[in-house]
Amino acid sequence: MRIFDFTDYRPFVSRTVRALPKSGRGEFLKIAMHLKIHSSTLSQILSGVKQFTLDQACALADYFGFDELETQYLLNLVELERAGTELLRSTLRKQLTSLREKSRELSAVIPGKRTLSEEEKAIFYSNWFYTGIWALTSIPGYQNVDAIIGYFGLPRVLVNRVISFLVSTGLCIEENGLLRPGTTYVHLEADSPLIGRHHSSWRQKAMERHPVLTDSEIAYSSPMSISKDDAERIRKLIVEWVKDVNKIRDPSPCEALYFLNIDWIKL
Repeated sequence: MRIFDFTDYRPFVSRTVRALPKSGRGEFLKIAMHLKIHSSTLSQILSGVKQFTLDQACALADYFGFDELETQYLLNLVELERAGTELLRSTLRKQLTSLREKSRELSAVIPGKRTLSEEEKAIFYSNWFYTGIWALTSIPGYQNVDAIIGYFGLPRVLVNRVISFLVSTGLCIEENGLLRPGTTYVHLEADSPLIGRHHSSWRQKAMERHPVLTDSEIAYSSPMSISKDDAERIRKLIVEWVKDVNKIRDPSPCEALYFLNIDWIKL
């Protein structure tokens, strides 16, 4: 859910926390500690007895990993509640409307089918979670920030940063609070200086999985001594197999997230 869909920060905070795994058990205490206030004070604020200060609201934005536009919107909500005159409230309401419209404009930007710039590629292939989150948004039930956090166990501030990048490049599209892969075509050339980083990032992720592999996964390593002709035969088999995998993958319904690493290396 997005802060821009709310005209009161209290239900946003409560609903965001309740949407977390285990209904956000212990999350309010973490928020209170981040804001450097007692948990009872946070309860009073969320129940309407007290109000956030601007300093506390800024800390809350930091906790949720808000970008600049989201932070400004939250601060305006707090200022609106604390405003003492109708003139100030009217001004703040206009600012809130402007910020909401700007957020819709940014979400609606779909660059269309294009290749990423070199700068965008450097970010996208810098770590596995960029391509991982992008792929996960194709699976129903994992198309919002809270679901992505619950699936990968990544910090909210990191997930928000990745999603902001994916939406800004058109890799993801946000509609009605849900994310899905965009129409951007992504291709990393075999001779790209980023290819090593991309492969090593996912191979490191594979190493993390090895101790806890399930029956639906497989890991295989086999150093071997064979003839040059047979080595070339195996390479060709792998190439053909990858083509077959892609033929299966492309029309397959998006239900589960896997990643495939293949190495065929001469030592």
